[in-house]
Amino acid sequence: MYKCLARLNPNAAPGLDSITSQQLKLGKLNLIPKLCTLFNRIIATGIIPSSWKKGKIITIYKGAGDKTDPSNYRPITLLSCLSKFFELCIYDQLYTVINEKLPDFQHGFRRNHSVTTAHFEISDFIYNALDNQKIACLVQLDIAKAYDSVNPKLLLQKLINDLNPNGALKELFKNFLYERQVATFANDVLSNFGVVEIGIPQGGVLPPLLFAFFMSDIKSLNLEGNVVMYADDTQLLYSCHPHEFDKVEVAVKNDLNKVNEFLASIQMKLNQSKTTVTKFGTRQQLARLHQKIFAITENLEVDLLSSVRSLGLTYDENVFPRPLRKAGQKLLYCALQPENVTPIFTNQHCGPLG
Repeated sequence: MYKCLARLNPNAAPGLDSITSQQLKLGKLNLIPKLCTLFNRIIATGIIPSSWKKGKIITIYKGAGDKTDPSNYRPITLLSCLSKFFELCIYDQLYTVINEKLPDFQHGFRRNHSVTTAHFEISDFIYNALDNQKIACLVQLDIAKAYDSVNPKLLLQKLINDLNPNGALKELFKNFLYERQVATFANDVLSNFGVVEIGIPQGGVLPPLLFAFFMSDIKSLNLEGNVVMYADDTQLLYSCHPHEFDKVEVAVKNDLNKVNEFLASIQMKLNQSKTTVTKFGTRQQLARLHQKIFAITENLEVDLLSSVRSLGLTYDENVFPRPLRKAGQKLLYCALQPENVTPIFTNQHCGPLG
């Protein structure tokens, strides 16, 4: 528990109980034994204190637009630091079980995975396509209000079906997901509490893992494109020779039909208007590709883009992604300098040559 407490964000804002992570850290010698008893009791019974399931929503102005328009504010839910500490304490055990169910293409919130590994997957696919005299195509999907659209009942059912938890753990999952309440705090006034019927809490370490688990059945769709995901950010990658580009269009339509059907089955949906399609290739290859419009469904066409921003980096059709390539070249240059190369052999390992 001491190690878990050390991982608790010291700058995290407190929830409604006003208990801060700094207070927990300062009083750890006296608090840990008592919290250990409490946490074990929660695990044994599956009952989470109701006060931990209450969140305070504050709003942050996005920095542009009419300040009287609610859509120009970003809501943030502040949760109990005790609840976050409890999540950290049980996270490792749950991660071990859930991680086995996650597809290899999910790079979010997993050990040995990151946004960097996701970019390497994307870049590697594009470069391999070019090495084989093909063009590559990147389709970016946007899941509408991803975390806020998760149905807790469907998530709980998937947890039960796939993990087969015992009675106490099943009750713990149910208590964690159900009967959550939030109130909005604005102008120093706290509103009445309302029950959250759809969506999973954000702010702790468990919800991102549970969301990745909830979406994991995408791996069973047998999509024609290569999938790269970072949490809810989803990319589909395709390659073909320039004269076969119409085959990519057909493949994308087929894949999006499967994705739409899957999302509908879990009561979620794509934000079709934010779907983008970007092409990559040599100048000679792209010169032979005269297509400007890409039909992603029977009823929706989008512009075929020459650049796109994906997971924080901008990829363009000829140089992709520009910051990553420059960073890679600089890193390689620095690594190969004599003073930075770690010697493999010392004098005692090597005798005179000849």
